[in-house]
Amino acid sequence: RLACRDDDDSSGGRGKRNPCADFVGDGIAGHLLKWVHFQQDTEGRDVGLFYFRDTDGREVDFILAEKGKPITAIECKWSDSKPDKNLRYWKIRFPDCAAWQLSATGAQDFVTPEGIRVRHAMDSAG
Repeated sequence: RLACRDDDDSSGGRGKRNPCADFVGDGIAGHLLKWVHFQQDTEGRDVGLFYFRDTDGREVDFILAEKGKPITAIECKWSDSKPDKNLRYWKIRFPDCAAWQLSATGAQDFVTPEGIRVRHAMDSAG
């Protein structure tokens, strides 16, 4: 069973910050939320920003959804690393959903065989 948390409660009611919020994640969250509000206000799109955590404790930092369907999953890391196991799980469950792993200090830029894009967060802002 899957559960998503709305952007207004990233702690999930557990008093725990979203793990991405400790670095560039705050900036990414702000950017994504601004994009969501712009799409809602100017295009009338039914889009939202969510945090994913399932009953087995698998988490993905940000999920963009349109009309209740996930369109993009984003996992944030401090440095380059292999794609997160939870993001890989998400991509298997939702193969049509774009998946990104962004790092604050990494230098790599590649796409995994599963279709997960791994790159530096600031290179993704343009």
